[in-house]
Amino acid sequence: SETGQRFRVDFYFVDGFLLNADVVLSGTDASKADRSRRVAQIFEQQVIIYQTAKGGIGLLNPLAMTRAVITPRSEILPADTLIGEDY
Repeated sequence: SETGQRFRVDFYFVDGFLLNADVVLSGTDASKADRSRRVAQIFEQQVIIYQTAKGGIGLLNPLAMTRAVITPRSEILPADTLIGEDY
């Protein structure tokens, strides 16, 4: 059985690098709005620490990130969300 909610986040960086992440939230009762809020908080961190698929540890500089795309898209968006067109 699933122990948390999973969704994909694609992080884009200033140099054109793309990081595809499979995000797992441990709380099974997290709403879609809460998931979006948690991802948005990533950009507020000084350093992002993450676990790799093979068990390693990675560090990212959020100042180098230009955007993040969350799939599946949340149906509930914060009031100040800017909507961009996919290309």
